[in-house]
Amino acid sequence: MIQIPRVGAPEEPFLEGWTVLAALAAVTSRIRLATLATAVGYRNPAHLAKIAASIGLISRGRPTLGIGAGFFEGEYRQNGWEFPPRPATRIRRMEEAVRLILKMWTEPRTTFHGRYFHVEDAILEPKPMQKPRPPIMIAGGGERMTLRAAARLADAYNIVDCDIVEVRHKLAVLRRHLRAAITTRSKRPHSALATCPR
Repeated sequence: MIQIPRVGAPEEPFLEGWTVLAALAAVTSRIRLATLATAVGYRNPAHLAKIAASIGLISRGRPTLGIGAGFFEGEYRQNGWEFPPRPATRIRRMEEAVRLILKMWTEPRTTFHGRYFHVEDAILEPKPMQKPRPPIMIAGGGERMTLRAAARLADAYNIVDCDIVEVRHKLAVLRRHLRAAITTRSKRPHSALATCPR
């Protein structure tokens, strides 16, 4: 993958995130391990579930699955990946991917027939060692769909490219979505991480 424009030049050396997490898992013992964030179009979600579970075993339970809908069309095109032009389509794909990943992590065998992803009697063993499962962090900026998805499916939300005023606004919107989702999600803690430009 390549560096995103708001962080650096595309030609900058940039290692593949999940490979780096596996290496860090093997040589560290305390740090949390996460990508900020894996675009849903970059990996099959059943495979991503296995990658995250494997890193969890290597690290003895320290990964967080950071996932987003994907926005960097140039990176998609450069690598030959399909880039759905409508953000709503990418967000729905992300939500479906998270649902599939959750099933892969918790069911002995998973059959899933979604609009975008399908698995048939799929096995993921060994299961993640984190109980009840590794935390999920959803990244993105959309208030209607992305924040609602974070409220329903995630344990954390990664706010990208916001000043402090916008961070406060996004957190208020997230709280409203959390209140609306309270009957459909567990009482797991929810946190937010903001990446603000200098």
